[in-house]
Amino acid sequence: MSTEPQRSCPSCGDEFSGAMEFCPVCMLRHQHAPLPLERLKDVPQPVVVLLEKLLEKDPTQRFQTPNELLQEIPTITGAIDARRRIARQSLQKTSSGASRVGTRKPMSITQA
Repeated sequence: MSTEPQRSCPSCGDEFSGAMEFCPVCMLRHQHAPLPLERLKDVPQPVVVLLEKLLEKDPTQRFQTPNELLQEIPTITGAIDARRRIARQSLQKTSSGASRVGTRKPMSITQA
């Protein structure tokens, strides 16, 4: 008999014990649930591809550093501006070398 207290899963309401926040069934269901991409029908396709990458279930498939994300922003914005689609594979991790993103000088108060 388990010495851990029973509690209700916040997702389904089933009783379970253990250190997990959700019951094992809900955790498994969530792990394999597809993203609700149908809700993004009015979002530009390159942004949807970026969101898919950011929300990957497998953490190793997401961007590992902010710099990796910043390196892909010109690809996304360029595709949006040109009204072209991008392949998910085009957002594969690249080596974290120099960023393609330019830097801006801070705006002075007189420029604002």
